[in-house]
Amino acid sequence: MFVYELVAYLHGGEGLTDLSSSTDPVSLDYVVRRRLSRIPPQSAHLLEVLAVSGQPLLEVDAYAAADLPHRDPGVLAVLRSARLVRTRDSGEATWVEVYHDRIRETLVSALDPSVQPALREDIALTRRSVDLVRPV
Repeated sequence: MFVYELVAYLHGGEGLTDLSSSTDPVSLDYVVRRRLSRIPPQSAHLLEVLAVSGQPLLEVDAYAAADLPHRDPGVLAVLRSARLVRTRDSGEATWVEVYHDRIRETLVSALDPSVQPALREDIALTRRSVDLVRPV
């Protein structure tokens, strides 16, 4: 994963300037954080929800927990094309999860600690309310 992220980082062009002007080694966390900083706000927030969840979520639950008004496929497409999330279709529903634990760990560690409990609560409330309306 580090090699993929580093190549993508260098391919972007800015990485060469950063590498030549820095005496510190480039870390995977640094490269991933730089990439995450370029994600549109709605996609970034959806990714934060998925990262804090720490497990696959139903797509509908993830969108609801991120307080996105509707399931805009473009929001998720940005994350999928950047290889930040993966989806799994079970026939009846689509599950979404962060592509790699290292991406999830990097994102969670970069979040303000005061934000994480609120996101966990949003995830729990969303899953609970959706469970109430799902057929058994």
